[in-house]
Amino acid sequence: YSMNEWYADGLAGLQKYVFPTFEYLVKQKLPRLHAHLKKHLGDDMGVEHFSGLFVTNWFLELFFDSLPWPLMLKVWDTFLWFGSSAVYSIALSLLSFLESRLLDKNDLSQIIKLLKGTSGFPLDHKKLLKRAYKYDITQVTLDRIKIDLGLV
Repeated sequence: YSMNEWYADGLAGLQKYVFPTFEYLVKQKLPRLHAHLKKHLGDDMGVEHFSGLFVTNWFLELFFDSLPWPLMLKVWDTFLWFGSSAVYSIALSLLSFLESRLLDKNDLSQIIKLLKGTSGFPLDHKKLLKRAYKYDITQVTLDRIKIDLGLV
C-alpha cells in the first residue's frame, strides 16, 4: 500500500509526504476550510504542521482512536480494499462533515478539540464512505501530487 515511508525514520515520511499531500488535497477540495485553518495559525506554523496534530492519529492508527468502533471497522474494510489512497479520501470526507462546525470555531484550541474528538461524532458509515468515494483519490493522484509539490 506504499505506506512504509510513513513509518520509517522516526515518521519522517509522514512529515515529508503525508502532511504536505494532505494539505494540498484540503486546499483543493475544501478551500474554505483550508483558508479558515490557515487564518487561525500563527505565521510560524504551516497548515501541514497543524494537520500533524490530528492527521498523525488518523493516518498512523487508521482512525483507531478517532472514530466510533463500527465506523472504524467499515473504514478499515475500505482501506484493505483500496489501499492507502482510501485513508486520504476518508480523512477528507471526515473533514467535510466537520467543516461547518470547524468554520464556526474562531479559537485554535476549539478547532483542535473538535478534530481530536471525532470518536464521539455520530456519523453514518454509508454517508462518510459515499463522500470519500466522491473525492476519487487514487495512488496515481497521490503520486502526481508528490511530483507537483517536488517531493520526489
